[in-house]
Amino acid sequence: MDKKELNNIPVLEDKQTYIYVLKNSAGNVKIGKTTNLAQRVQSLSGSNGGGNKIIEWYCSPNTYLHNIEKIAHDHFAYARMSGEWFDGIKLSFDEVVKYVEGLFTGKDYERCNELRRKIVEEKRDK
Repeated sequence: MDKKELNNIPVLEDKQTYIYVLKNSAGNVKIGKTTNLAQRVQSLSGSNGGGNKIIEWYCSPNTYLHNIEKIAHDHFAYARMSGEWFDGIKLSFDEVVKYVEGLFTGKDYERCNELRRKIVEEKRDK
């Protein structure tokens, strides 16, 4: 994992989020959302006594659609271990990344994200 590259991902504001996929040294996969990927990876890397070292990561484009995380969780529910962690034997990091990337393509995503952006901006401007 390239720390420099990770630290170059901007921190988000204005109700936006990133959907991320992480792989730890045990091979398990985490699907989550955050506004600050570098901070999230750092917090997870030291979150347990056994050393939950993150060895691969993927970060989506910024989005207003926070429910994309839940859609991915539901899609891979068969491999859920606990919370946002999924069994790396039952599914691969690359498989999860490919699925999440697919959620960000197409006219439906673009339309829904744009509508949500407008709602956020209207609320902010009031």
